Amino acid sequence: MCHLIPHHIPHLIPCEACEYVGETYIQSALNEIETLKGYGPEGKEGRKALVKVFKDSAAGLPDEGQPAAIK
Repeated sequence: MCHLIPHHIPHLIPCEACEYVGETYIQSALNEIETLKGYGPEGKEGRKALVKVFKDSAAGLPDEGQPAAIK
């Protein structure tokens, strides 16, 4: 099973597809940050929270060559 696919998604997805899914999650988060910027001061807290989650998630990634734990 690929470590980038959340546990609730069927794990019979080929590794190449797993990479695309991971990239899609990242691109979606970046798009949401841009959307929240457009909300001005009202979007600041949401943007701040999303960036924190994004950074916390990245900090929890395993070192290269080590599998990630599935939560």
